Amino acid sequence: MLDAFATPYPPAPCTFYSANITGSFSNPCRPDGTINLDDILAVLNAFAGQPYPCYPPCTGFLLEMGAGDGPAGGESPPAATGTIRLARNYSAGSPGLVAVDVFLSGASDLRGYQISLEALAGPQGHGRLELDDFVIDPDRTDYVYRDQIPSGASPGAPYVYTSVDRVGGRIAVALPQGGATVAGESYVGTVVMRREAGAQGRFYIRHRPEHTLLRDSGGRAIEVTDNGGADIDVPGAP
Repeated sequence: MLDAFATPYPPAPCTFYSANITGSFSNPCRPDGTINLDDILAVLNAFAGQPYPCYPPCTGFLLEMGAGDGPAGGESPPAATGTIRLARNYSAGSPGLVAVDVFLSGASDLRGYQISLEALAGPQGHGRLELDDFVIDPDRTDYVYRDQIPSGASPGAPYVYTSVDRVGGRIAVALPQGGATVAGESYVGTVVMRREAGAQGRFYIRHRPEHTLLRDSGGRAIEVTDNGGADIDVPGAP
C-alpha cells in the first residue's frame, strides 16, 4: 500500500483498485479514484485484525461497473481542527534544495497525516520548486509522535509508516494504531523541495487543501486550517 501511494499507477483493473479501497465517509466502499491516507489506514487496521466492512481487493472495478455500492455510512463531521504552519529550515537545505519544516497545532488523537505543499513564484520569482523528499527528525523534542516511539526501538524500526509520492507531491505518515495528542505546536516533518528551471527569487509555500488530510485513531477527519503559508527567498545560482 505504501508503494501504491508513492507510485503513479494507471487506473486499471486490480492493479489500481487493489490499493484504492476506500471512498468518502458517506459511501466508504465505493473507491474514490485516489490512493491516499485513508487507504493506508484501512490496510493497517486490517493487519491488526480489525474487520473491514467492504469488498475484497480488486472488486472496486466491479463497483465502478455498477455491481453495487456496498455498505454506506452517514456523513462524519470533523473530529477536531488542526492548524498547519510552515517555516524555512536553513540547516536542512543543501545546494539545489530548499527545506521547509511543517508544524501542527490543535489536533487531538492524531493517527496519521497526509501533507502536500505547493510553491508559487512571486512577482520576482522564476522557475519551480518540486517535491524531492520528506524527512523526519525523531530526536526533536517537539516531534509529534515522540511519545509513540517504543522504548529501545532500533534505528529505522517502523513505529510510523511513511510514503512519499514525488509525482503527485504528497507525503503520508501513519501510526500502526492509536493516536497522539498534539500539545501546543508539534513538528511533523521536513519537506525538501528541488529547484527546477533555474528557480530563484521569492516563492510562496502553502499546503494544498485538496491533498492535505488529518485523521484520528478512528479514521475520522480532523479539519485542516493554516496560518497563511510562508514566503521564502531562493538565491540565484552562484
